[in-house]
Amino acid sequence: MANKRKCKHCKTSTHDFVVLGVMAFCNVDHATKYAYANKHKGAAIKRRAAHSIAKKDKTNLAHQHKLTQVSFNKLRRMQCIKFYTDKGIQPVCISCGREAKGKVGYFCCGHNKTRGEYPELAYDEINTELQCNKSCNMELSGNINGNKTTHGYIEGLIIKYGEEEAKRRMDYLEENHPPKNLKWFEIKELRAKINKQIRAMELTKTNS
Repeated sequence: MANKRKCKHCKTSTHDFVVLGVMAFCNVDHATKYAYANKHKGAAIKRRAAHSIAKKDKTNLAHQHKLTQVSFNKLRRMQCIKFYTDKGIQPVCISCGREAKGKVGYFCCGHNKTRGEYPELAYDEINTELQCNKSCNMELSGNINGNKTTHGYIEGLIIKYGEEEAKRRMDYLEENHPPKNLKWFEIKELRAKINKQIRAMELTKTNS
């Protein structure tokens, strides 16, 4: 005969019990009543767990970089689009010259030197330009040198800025840049500055 277990709901000890998780109940009905009566405990546990994760993530470098990269990429898209619209022309991809033509999410922030190989240039404006997300950025891995149908990122810099400025930018990117080695709170501070710039640009656009 099985050992007796005490029902978590009614506190009655019985041989005929059901186990849910680590708790025993007289029957499913008592298990349901217990769960309903103590649902606040479950919510409290979830809140504590979420707080613990958030606290841990706050000091996690990878987590902070992920959040900051999202903000930086958004800012650079906005800045690059403004570069074109201020001149009264349609924004284009740096690598292929195509326009968005009303497609939402068409453009992304394209890095010349990849974030994986050159993390020190991940938040560098000179290392980023407006790029079509699906084709050049993802399918062609940044499309740096172009192909039969596209001029590529490097040629795109010449088209956008002229030969002298394009060369200055490429020379800068080829230089030896020391690692940033930012602390988690420094990354957070950087993100705050970036988000402040984004809000300022959004406010200016709203009031214009």
